[in-house]
Amino acid sequence: MKNSKVIKQILILEFGLYRKSPMYIFLSWILALCLGIIWLEIRVGDPFVISATIATLTITNTTIVYLKSLNTHKQKQFYQRLAYNKVSSFTYIFATMLFNFLINTIGSILFFGVGLLYTEQLRYLTWFSLTIFFGAYLLFWLTCILFTYFCFSYIKSTVACQILIVAFHMITYNAMGCTFPFYSIVNIKVLNSLSYIMPNRLAMNFLQASYVQAWNFDYVDVYFAGKYDLYWRIGTNLGLILGLMFTIIGTLIILIVAKTLYLKRLKFKKIDDIAGTRAYLRKIKNAKSLAEIKQLQSNWAEKRPSSQQKSNYEKSQD
Repeated sequence: MKNSKVIKQILILEFGLYRKSPMYIFLSWILALCLGIIWLEIRVGDPFVISATIATLTITNTTIVYLKSLNTHKQKQFYQRLAYNKVSSFTYIFATMLFNFLINTIGSILFFGVGLLYTEQLRYLTWFSLTIFFGAYLLFWLTCILFTYFCFSYIKSTVACQILIVAFHMITYNAMGCTFPFYSIVNIKVLNSLSYIMPNRLAMNFLQASYVQAWNFDYVDVYFAGKYDLYWRIGTNLGLILGLMFTIIGTLIILIVAKTLYLKRLKFKKIDDIAGTRAYLRKIKNAKSLAEIKQLQSNWAEKRPSSQQKSNYEKSQD
């Protein structure tokens, strides 16, 4: 009950920050929707336009927008206030990701509706499965947002983290089928090879394939004489590909949980140190003799936390 109340409060806070930032709204919805409409006009009949636009919206929300939100919280010492109010770090992570998912899903639904206004796209609904496509969308969103939070957690330098996330966004955006059709990119060896190092490559390809139900990852265009043929070059074993995707997602979750628990232990160690210092000062104040004071000082020197332990926690809060 308490967690649900905290999640609701964080969602309200996130919405307030989102509503007051024109950049968030522009990047989250307007830019992707405008690009999608342009692509629908130019790439008439392309079966991958809708999935590409939804991927564009998703990669922007889960990287640039989400990282900006995390950095804003960091600058305003939001994490310290959460700790003061004994709010779990995992509750905070879940709430911020939930807000991102809601915003991204609303934008995706809007564009999906716009895409269906084009008669050329309606033909692909004959084999389209909303359930499967939503599952693929969820896996792609989850991979991207977990990678962003992983970088935010492990990279101390805000600038270095931003550079890495922007690079991650740009490679996904330009070399994995968002801006340029993937059936053109996959035949360019340099770009195709570069995309293999991306943790969201498989999830992106699964999203594209799920829209046209190409479960052997080899799409044959029957409407435009092979114009939009696409072989994804990731193999044809769906079970193996799903296994690799879940392995990537599971690894990111484990690393994030491990770092969160580590910071939590440091925080409680800091609290224990403060409590111990206060108790030591009280004993010094109430000491009856010089010998007792020296004994207290000797005991304190043995139990006192090292400067390295202190610096680890302080660095974690920077």
